[in-house]
Amino acid sequence: VKFSAGGSSCSTTMVTDQNLEPQSRAKRAWLCEPKVNRALLFNGSLLHGVIPNLASASESQEPRTTLMLGLWGRQPSCSPPPEAPGGGLGPNM
Repeated sequence: VKFSAGGSSCSTTMVTDQNLEPQSRAKRAWLCEPKVNRALLFNGSLLHGVIPNLASASESQEPRTTLMLGLWGRQPSCSPPPEAPGGGLGPNM
């Protein structure tokens, strides 16, 4: 994650130690506050996301722009996407 903006109007990134293994459960989590020109590097197979910013309506909130780069030492194999509980694909597919 490369932050190009920072401050109280930006959302925090969280990375946990949970991975995609069926029995994996997060035991630890790390928070990274946005700061201009800050970079956050982590293993992309770990559960990670953005904590929603609950700024009041009177505060202006900058939109969050993201760019995902996947770097692999070898070409990853493709597998079929998982089915969502309702039978369709999940929201990110």
